[in-house]
Amino acid sequence: MTVAEFTPTTDEIEARWMEGFEGDAGASKADRLERYDQFQRWLAEHDAKVRADALREAHADLQAYTDAGAPFGHRPVEDFLLSRADHIEKEAGL
Repeated sequence: MTVAEFTPTTDEIEARWMEGFEGDAGASKADRLERYDQFQRWLAEHDAKVRADALREAHADLQAYTDAGAPFGHRPVEDFLLSRADHIEKEAGL
């Protein structure tokens, strides 16, 4: 595997994030904990965005399907998916 093909895991990225901070000899335990919390907040926001985007993509696919003549009437599944994506983002503060 080449460097260009390598995809780090979440744990590897978190470790690198923390390593960058660990190099600061003057860092207190509270500073290190805040850095860890920063990463966890970023990861939660990122994951929520990915989840919401996936639901919006599914919504678009279902809408195209129903627009093409599928027998779904008022699109209850699509409405649910869009509502769920909005809820995920709101919950994450996006």
